[in-house]
Order: sequence, then C-alpha cells, then structure tokens
Amino acid sequence: MQKSLIDLLKIQMLPGNNQSAIEFINEMLLPIFKKHGIKQSYRKPNLKYFNQGFLLFADDETNAVCGSIKWQGITEYVQLELSGNGCYYFTTSDEKFSELYNLAENYKGKVIEIDIAVDDFSGKYNLRRMNQDYCAGKFNGSRGSKPCRKLRNDDGAYSHASRSPNTI
Repeated sequence: MQKSLIDLLKIQMLPGNNQSAIEFINEMLLPIFKKHGIKQSYRKPNLKYFNQGFLLFADDETNAVCGSIKWQGITEYVQLELSGNGCYYFTTSDEKFSELYNLAENYKGKVIEIDIAVDDFSGKYNLRRMNQDYCAGKFNGSRGSKPCRKLRNDDGAYSHASRSPNTI
C-alpha cells in the first residue's frame, strides 16, 4: 500500500488589471487561506528574488508554519509557497486544492514547483533501495545540483536531502 500527497507547492499568479499585489493578496488569497485554517503573519520569509512577503501559519494550537506569500520580484507575479503543513490543511478539506486551482487559472497561474511525498507501507521501497537508486543517479534532475546524502542515524543508514538544505 502506498500513500502519496503534495508536500510542497509553489504557484505564481499575476494580479488582474489595475489590481496591486496587496489588493490581490487581501481580496483573493487570504480569504481562501482563512477558510482552510491558515492565517497571515507579519514575520518575513526568505525573500530570495522578491522584495516583500510574509509567512503563513496554522490558525490553531499548533501555530505551524504553512508557507509564505511573496511579491515585487523580477516580475509582477505574486508567489504562493505552501509547505507540507500548508498542503495538509488543504487536503483535509472537502475542496482540497480546487479553489487554488481555479484562482491560478483565472490569474495566469504557473506551478513552478511541486513535491510529492510517497509513503511506502509495503516495505518495497526501503532505505537500501533508496541508496541503490541514489548511487545509480535516479535522483539527479536535468537541472540544478545533485541531491546530497546525509547520515540519518548511527546504524549507517542514509537518507536523502532535497536540493535545498532541508532533508526529506
């Protein structure tokens, strides 16, 4: 049995005519997040390629980081980034990602990154198999740097790190 889910989602959308990034965020994005139990924070995310932005947090006792919204970058696009926690709040609702999909369709949305997490409960894809695939170059993308391995625990097992400093 396998269970898969969206673990990271980055979408860029272009606000409509005569609509500023702030108006787009306040009128279009934040109501969707509020509906899914996610609130705005005034803490700054990593703003690489952008001038402004804020983090998104769960509006419950966990107060978990759910992603960020960034704008005023090289282009006029507003970039939404949902972490695994943020994606979880969307997948637990009846609508799932349909509202974001519709919004992206209406505002020239581009999915620029999506990570899919797969849990293999059958044991067919274990750490040994993962290491074999890593050594065979199966995790190497056509662009960007090769993912790096990091020691997972003292028994010599390795886990794989994504292209970012975060481990999988």
